[in-house]
Amino acid sequence: MAEATDCSVSHQAIERFYQLVGTASGMGTAVEVYHETLAELYDYFIPYFIEKLHKSNHDHIALVPALRAGNVYDDVEISRKHVDILNRTMFMESAQGRA
Repeated sequence: MAEATDCSVSHQAIERFYQLVGTASGMGTAVEVYHETLAELYDYFIPYFIEKLHKSNHDHIALVPALRAGNVYDDVEISRKHVDILNRTMFMESAQGRA
């Protein structure tokens, strides 16, 4: 992800990362639903500034050791902050740009 020079390459790497996180979660049947939801979300690929994608990858980097350590609190907090930033920047900026 860090080496990606455009949205498309980064998009593919990030999608794969999220697939692996879902699989690694060991959440049983919820993983299948997660993967289906992820696939539906990625049908709505929104090009995004590569610099912002690189910055958001710091959350991915922080999430991996938290997952390995089994630290649920850190997992949730890192994920919550990451999604909050995406909601405020990626989706809201895109919607405001169309107005």
